[in-house]
Amino acid sequence: MITIITNALKSPGQRLTASWPRVLLFFAGAAALLWFLIRVIPKPSRAGYPCQRAAFPLASSFVLALVGLLTTHFVAKRLRQILAEHRAIAMTVGVAGLFALSVCWTILTTGTGMAAGEGETKTPGSKFPSKYPVTSKYDWTPGPANQPIGNAQGIFPGRVVWARDPLATKWAGRWKLNEDQWWTDANTDQQHVDGLMSVVLRQLTSATTDAAAWQAIFQHYNTQKRQLPQRGYQAGEVVALKINLNNSEKPTRVDNLTDASPQMVLAMVRQLVNEAHVPQDCIVVYEARRFMMAAIMEKIWAEFKDVRFVQQDAPEASQPVNPAYGDHHGLESANWVEGISYSDGGKYDKAKLIPKRVMDATYLINFAMLKAHSYPYNTMESGDEGQTAITMTGKNHFGSISGPFELHSILNTAKKGTKDAYSPLVDLAASPNLGGKTILYLLDGLYCGRKWKSYPIHFPNPPFNNRVEPYENSDWPASLLASFDGVALDSVGLDILNSQTKNNGDPINDNLPRILIRENADDYLVEMADPQHAPSKTNYVQGGKPVASLGTHEHWDGDATRRYSRNLDPANGKGIELIYVPIEAPKPEAMNAPATLPGKGLALHDFFYAGESKTERMFIVRGGKITWSYTHPAKGEISDAVLLSNGNVLFAHQDGVTEINANKQVVWNHNAPPNTEIHTAQPIGLDRVLFVQNGDPAKLFVINKITSKTECEFILPVKNPKNIHGHFRHARLTEGGTILIAHMDLRKVCEYDATGKELWSIDTPSGIWSATPLKNGNFLLTGGGSVREVNRAKDTVWQWTPADTPEYKMTSLQIATRLPNGNTVINNWFNEWSGKIDPANPPLQAIEVTPEKKVVWALRSWNTPVDLGSATTIQLLDDPSIPENTHLGDITGR
Repeated sequence: MITIITNALKSPGQRLTASWPRVLLFFAGAAALLWFLIRVIPKPSRAGYPCQRAAFPLASSFVLALVGLLTTHFVAKRLRQILAEHRAIAMTVGVAGLFALSVCWTILTTGTGMAAGEGETKTPGSKFPSKYPVTSKYDWTPGPANQPIGNAQGIFPGRVVWARDPLATKWAGRWKLNEDQWWTDANTDQQHVDGLMSVVLRQLTSATTDAAAWQAIFQHYNTQKRQLPQRGYQAGEVVALKINLNNSEKPTRVDNLTDASPQMVLAMVRQLVNEAHVPQDCIVVYEARRFMMAAIMEKIWAEFKDVRFVQQDAPEASQPVNPAYGDHHGLESANWVEGISYSDGGKYDKAKLIPKRVMDATYLINFAMLKAHSYPYNTMESGDEGQTAITMTGKNHFGSISGPFELHSILNTAKKGTKDAYSPLVDLAASPNLGGKTILYLLDGLYCGRKWKSYPIHFPNPPFNNRVEPYENSDWPASLLASFDGVALDSVGLDILNSQTKNNGDPINDNLPRILIRENADDYLVEMADPQHAPSKTNYVQGGKPVASLGTHEHWDGDATRRYSRNLDPANGKGIELIYVPIEAPKPEAMNAPATLPGKGLALHDFFYAGESKTERMFIVRGGKITWSYTHPAKGEISDAVLLSNGNVLFAHQDGVTEINANKQVVWNHNAPPNTEIHTAQPIGLDRVLFVQNGDPAKLFVINKITSKTECEFILPVKNPKNIHGHFRHARLTEGGTILIAHMDLRKVCEYDATGKELWSIDTPSGIWSATPLKNGNFLLTGGGSVREVNRAKDTVWQWTPADTPEYKMTSLQIATRLPNGNTVINNWFNEWSGKIDPANPPLQAIEVTPEKKVVWALRSWNTPVDLGSATTIQLLDDPSIPENTHLGDITGR
């Protein structure tokens, strides 16, 4: 430092004897300053462009030199005195000056000096340079095409299946709206996602059913990896499902950053439970370095209450509770145990640890994302640029270890991750406790990203052809990819991402590419494909043995043709076989119902209508018009309602039972006690009411509304006393004075006498929602996707399923009513909490079918002036039957 200051104090004559290279550098600095000012003053964000990053050091040097020349003559003598007399002060001044220069450099290299979102309004396409120095290159290009290396894996070696369905993704791209996230059911279609999952599994195994596909998957793994020939899944074996939730850094989130899709996770769990027959409590969904996403737990637990989740920390109060248990049952923190070794000789304290649940699992499914990991600019996103090129099945296991940060510098291409360097991803993929137990690899490509912290990005090039301007549009990649070969799968994913870097410039942003691929992107794939001849010269060892090839790696022949070696030569190809399955746009039969419906719409029947929705509404429709309506002010749900002969309405609304008159005045009310719910109520004459109270214990009551006395009471059996919401929805009185009850959680229907004695029952393993007694002594059961009439011998004498009337989509059946003419009216409920009505394709609310299953009436009324909302119950008023029952055995004294 003293030398620097002393040289600055030389005489002007001494400085003018400088050699010509210094003079040239001086004029180059002047030119750099002029260029910097011309470009940056009109648009300050350009300070982060590569050309300006190169120009600034020259420009700053010129400014410092010019200032020095102008001031030296006046202050030289004084400074020499300071230097001689106060050397410590001079040194401090020098250090402070250099520190100030470094601050200026930091500010200029971060553009505005702020991360996107800190005092700025971000809009898609308006660029903010990263607040972190960009030290990597983004110049990766694939190597020669169709030159596979490694040994292909799988039933059909090297096969990768890629399915795409544009109808699976409907998000409008409103990325700033935290109440309109891409991951809601309104924006991501569960049915189409389920379809994608079924397609890839069948194509991957060449099976004709999903169940057969899973049988093939387990048999292949057990034969190849466990030396258990042709053995399928065995009860008690645990399947760990590794998903990617890199942006779920808090227990709750509302942002639109890309992570695993809840719909994709549910689709996989449905497959495991329903098709592979894996018990719920043998499924562990995990992301051990982040919090489990609330939307994922809510969707899974709504159907599969015993599926387990593992996250980094213990459950927090803000996270959802398991509705079946009323607490965080099934959600736990990672219990870390040593399970990973690394081949570079490094001693890692945290990176060697994995969750014990994963260690104990028999099988693992690596469900990663089709996503890049690095991008050098902040446009919509903030945060650092990332460490490596892509986030797929390889890097997905950074969420399986306790200390991924210990490995970041090894992957970072600006640090240790140089060309042909050791890759810890090989060890993770070869570890007996992670990659070694993997039976299936998948890439969630519904909404893809350009870096680890990214909003969904549009893919403009074939086969996607997404619109990129404006960003707020509903075109997305909408894909799912699967393989038995993780190396092949990541190779295809990398080719897909790279194909979208082209013709994808942002005109607002000086045509900077919207997506870039960082250098050395496929180095880890080369190491995985042939680890015994790895370019890094690493001796990869797992379990005391050299790591064998983990799969095959190659690049396709071109972005337009997308062919690999086995596509070009099925008989002799040694690398990848890519099967692309585009799912066609919807045809007319995909509509919820025909454009023209049978019957006379609202005018065919007069009816009383009630529905469970965000608002509790009831209607009377006569002559095709609403003649009476009522909105209950409570927050529960109307599950049961009946219009009485005196014009009053009796209804159960979760928080109690209420009777109102035609003037909407409450004439009787019974509140549900704390920790109980009431979802069904039936009149007995005009002065008594029967209802079932969900609770611990659950009970049936008959109350005299005149005297307020309880005339009948008995306990009802349930499967889980704590899951009160799932106990019962409907109970009905028979003409013989007995009670027919649909036990939702027990999955059975029981008939009781007035003392609570069970007289008759039938199991309904596929589920039950309601049971209705018929005048012929039979029972009409609704649930499990069908309506069936059974006799007391438990024979099914008539049945309807949605497959009988395929042009009329019925997805959530509620109550079926048998009319005097033999026809059956069936309600169809729509969940307005989780979905939004498509005005171009609204769901049906009810249909009427003949005994021959011909639809003679269909109700679809979602628009003003007759917006009926969701259907829970319909009571046809032209039915001459009396709504009030007259007795309940002998216990009521009637």
